[in-house]
Amino acid sequence: LASRYVQISQERLQNLQLPGYPPHYITKKESFWEVIQGNSLEVSQIWEERAYPQIDFTITSPPYWSQLERNEIRQQDRKEKGLDTRYSTTDNQDLANIKDYQEFIKKQKQVFSQVYELMKDKGYLVIITNNIFTQGRLFPLAYDTAISLAEDKWVLKDEKIWMQDDKRLLALGVGNAWVGNRCHQYCLIFRKE
Repeated sequence: LASRYVQISQERLQNLQLPGYPPHYITKKESFWEVIQGNSLEVSQIWEERAYPQIDFTITSPPYWSQLERNEIRQQDRKEKGLDTRYSTTDNQDLANIKDYQEFIKKQKQVFSQVYELMKDKGYLVIITNNIFTQGRLFPLAYDTAISLAEDKWVLKDEKIWMQDDKRLLALGVGNAWVGNRCHQYCLIFRKE
């Protein structure tokens, strides 16, 4: 949705190099990639308008609900690095701006239902996500994502844990209720069957 991230994506792809391939292998003129600014809730329409073929494989890391907005430690760290603490501040189409957890799960499912219809049979979807601690409790986002998609049409085939050993361990809520920070992401692997 945000033009800022479209620009960042285009710049990164322009500078992308694959080991063992000549520098000109990945270029826009060869139609190897295309960055689209649009709403993920309209992915079917976008696909149809551009007459793209069916998808073999999708990997994505959708917003972790509105985690960036709520996590004060993460916000401070991101501010120090010059990174955003929200993906967009006013866009009500941004899934990360949804306040209600169940509404977020519902909207996320709508996106991946569209991806399912665009996917080839036996195609794979990998979603990188995490569980969220807020409001004094853990919201099982990774688990609820897996359940909501499996209730639809996707078949959950596997999960992998992506360890982030560059994060410092913190004991949060000391003196009240112990909560440790998470230093991993879930890579949920689905298949269209």
